[in-house]
Amino acid sequence: IRRINEAMGRQQVRRLICISSDGIDIPPGLPWPQRVVMAQVIQRLYRHQYADMARMEAYLDGVPLDWTVIRAPRLTDAPATGRPRVSLDQPILDGGSLRRADLAEFMLDAIDRPDTYRRRVHLASPRR
Repeated sequence: IRRINEAMGRQQVRRLICISSDGIDIPPGLPWPQRVVMAQVIQRLYRHQYADMARMEAYLDGVPLDWTVIRAPRLTDAPATGRPRVSLDQPILDGGSLRRADLAEFMLDAIDRPDTYRRRVHLASPRR
């Protein structure tokens, strides 16, 4: 991400959208069974990937880019719904999953959305 930032600076590009993971943090209010699975299984299994994403996010906090970090839950291959749940800087506790097509659409939409600049955006598929 440091090299990307340097290249963007040379080209005078300020907008950056990155994908991260909801699994980096265990948010307060997460039900106990999910908390145990996150802490004892998922975070251990993906510890290196989560550490990389956490470093990326920390680095972005200190650069003058108009960045958006999208924290996605488990990604699925189902068709887009066109209506993912969106939360700025707050986890979606019952997020569960997100359709890749909805993620892609949101990323394109977020390019021109100043309300997402320098924010961590949490996405999830609609409730059933």
